[in-house]
Amino acid sequence: MDLAHVYQRTVDPNGTDSLARLARWITPGSTILELGPATGYFTRYLTETLGCTVDCVEYSEEMAAHARPMARTMIVGDLDQFELGALFEPSSYDYVITADVLEHLRNPWRVMELCRPLLKPGGRFLISIPNVGHAALIAELIAGRFDYRDEGLLDRTHLRLFTRKSVLEMLQRCGYRLRDLDRVEWMPEQTEFQRDIEACPPKMRDYLLAHPDSLTYQFIVDAEPGEMTDDEIEQWLATAQGPSDPYFIAKVYWGGPDEPLNESRCHRQPVQIRAERNLIRFDLPDDQPLATVRFDPADRPGYLDVYRISISEIDAAGNVLNSLADIDTPAALRESSRRVDLIGGDDAGGLRLTSVSNDPQIWLEPGEPWRPTPGNRLRFEAELSWPRSADYLVAARQYEDTFNRLRRECDASKAHATELERALAETRTKLQASEQHGAKLSDEVQRLAGYESRCKQAESMVNEIHGSRAWKMITKLRRMKQLILRK
Repeated sequence: MDLAHVYQRTVDPNGTDSLARLARWITPGSTILELGPATGYFTRYLTETLGCTVDCVEYSEEMAAHARPMARTMIVGDLDQFELGALFEPSSYDYVITADVLEHLRNPWRVMELCRPLLKPGGRFLISIPNVGHAALIAELIAGRFDYRDEGLLDRTHLRLFTRKSVLEMLQRCGYRLRDLDRVEWMPEQTEFQRDIEACPPKMRDYLLAHPDSLTYQFIVDAEPGEMTDDEIEQWLATAQGPSDPYFIAKVYWGGPDEPLNESRCHRQPVQIRAERNLIRFDLPDDQPLATVRFDPADRPGYLDVYRISISEIDAAGNVLNSLADIDTPAALRESSRRVDLIGGDDAGGLRLTSVSNDPQIWLEPGEPWRPTPGNRLRFEAELSWPRSADYLVAARQYEDTFNRLRRECDASKAHATELERALAETRTKLQASEQHGAKLSDEVQRLAGYESRCKQAESMVNEIHGSRAWKMITKLRRMKQLILRK
């Protein structure tokens, strides 16, 4: 295993990354076995902030040296080789934590099975694990790339790859039942791959983002010893989310006095294109004076309406205590900021701006740095419309004209279809009446045919009588009678 790269992170309890989500599941004062603590950044938070007792197993002696002061016990070695039951007492831990560790093991199933007896009754196994099904990674494969990196989904030390289904099946196989499943969602542009999914052909983009967990970067797992049925796995699989709506990326950079702006002090936020207005919010670092805030409202050329920009001081609960900047007019925007690759903003009715590049910028630089009260932080908010390019506006008008024409044609077709259905119903009614009348006529024809047959029989009998000798004699006698009566 290549140990040249030393893993180092920070823990923000109010954050949205995997460590923050794991931390919110942990009861203060617990006893924890942490596998793979790296340099101890999470161990420090567990012990100093949550007051937990933590035992650790770390592969790298170099990283273990950093983490050892925060741990009650530090054992250095290979988890694939250790018999954990011989190192730790059974039923002695409230939590076993493997934060981005299982994917580095040759046999993660064995390690999970060995951890199960170490948990107390009611103990829980907490995991963060990357999702190999992320759309950005798939886009890399489509582009013919599979480049290993120091960290991320294709960390060069990853030996196992997981999706939602394989994580669930691993839990089931190792004797665990899932309690909760959270996820860290990153847009492709936020990942180490920097794939511009929006630039893909529409059908490819829709396909990449339509599959479940297409934007899931990590799974956050809360499990406990127990049986998990196949039906339960199917239910957890059904909670996978997708597809994603189209979006753009907004960013905010910050810096203190004499500090340059760079990507290490930057928040990115994907803003989904759903409504005419979007509220973008960034909570900036705690207890840090800010001399510069740079807002990149979009990642493409086009038109956008900026309705409001504000910076406020908030307390730990997120309540606004003080408004430090509130820009809601064109004049205020011109006076309070400088702009790069953004023109316009002279319309008294709104802050209509035009981005002329993929990197438009609004710089806020107060005369005196903004300094939050200790324990508080600063919050940046912006309300704006999503960027509309000129070709989009032309296409939108053409689409709207075409849509309205097709809608009119559709309405006319529906009206014609309704008329045809009415005429068809009338024809069916008349046809049914004709069929009933035809049946009556058929009966009458049959009856008349019977009469005709009997008439012919009677006529034949009359003709036979008229041709008989008796009838002829009777006729002569009648004539003689009539002659006698006349005389």
